[in-house]
Amino acid sequence: MADVTHDFVEGENTIRFNCENASGDAGYTYTFEVIKNNKIVWDIDCGKAVVQGCNNDDMTQGMVCDITVAIDKNCNFKKILREPVKCLKH
Repeated sequence: MADVTHDFVEGENTIRFNCENASGDAGYTYTFEVIKNNKIVWDIDCGKAVVQGCNNDDMTQGMVCDITVAIDKNCNFKKILREPVKCLKH
């Protein structure tokens, strides 16, 4: 985890998150968060490790989630710029 919010500028800042299932022999889970001053200002997750994988234990190999969000300098979530294809929130 790294706080990159100190690099934000006025206007729209974009952050791209992606997740890859390298093996395809198992499901996958993910949690993406934007944190400022130890507070989560935006997040998305899917699945729960060792319980149930994302999208009902989908075992697709390769890129399974690719999402880009816009956040302003004050860390207010603005919009999703790249709609998640398989990034479905459970």
